Amino acid sequence: MADVDGKIVGAVWVRVMHDYGHIDNKTPSLAISLYKDYRNQGIGAQLLQRMLDLLREKGYSQVSLSVQNANYALSMYRKAGFEVIADRVDEVLMVCQLKPESEMEFRPLRRSKQAATPQECESVLSSAQRGILAVHGENGYPYGLPINYIFLDGKIFFHCARAGHKLDAVRADDKVCFTVLSEPVRNPGEWWNCFTSVICFGHISEVTEEQEIDRLLRLIGAKYFPEGYDLEKDMANNARNALIMEISIDHMSGKHVREK
Repeated sequence: MADVDGKIVGAVWVRVMHDYGHIDNKTPSLAISLYKDYRNQGIGAQLLQRMLDLLREKGYSQVSLSVQNANYALSMYRKAGFEVIADRVDEVLMVCQLKPESEMEFRPLRRSKQAATPQECESVLSSAQRGILAVHGENGYPYGLPINYIFLDGKIFFHCARAGHKLDAVRADDKVCFTVLSEPVRNPGEWWNCFTSVICFGHISEVTEEQEIDRLLRLIGAKYFPEGYDLEKDMANNARNALIMEISIDHMSGKHVREK
């Protein structure tokens, strides 16, 4: 189901047994319905992606759907990876191959000569003060926001309030993008800045173990609070109101940039 402000505006149905003839009848078949007033806002694409992720998690290797040739959502299905395998008089049969997430491909860096090594990327993640978290926001819009964070044991951690747009977004779709920049420098005799950008794609989840939450909050405080700050008082007053979120990185790339 898809809802906007508590109102159900769309739904997706799945059935396993069908009579298409062109594919195994144990391949799941989808049907999506969305109220007309809520089309072309990204809601259908988000609903479709959630279902594809769920079917992938359930171990299915492909999914099919039958759609009319003039359907407004044809381009959405193609962007999601569906391909036409049979063209009938007034409809087409489409199939999407569901690769395991461990086999999903990410675009290679176009300017490979400027690529940063994994060690350089991790160094930037460790030293940068802030990053931009990008999530699948409301009404089909992406939502990016600056956050304080720590990079620890190959993962990204940050704290947030127990309610808000960011939390609603990641609970609806746990795929996120996180971007950081190193501090710019100017080499002797040059007027342009040089820096390294790092982009991480991954999945986000909530840390639930109390001792781990306490440890991570203290590490975040150690990074950002000034020397002599009363961390214990702050923990006593605010720790119970904070959530700790963890980003597990699926893919990371870095790029050396010259602003010239």
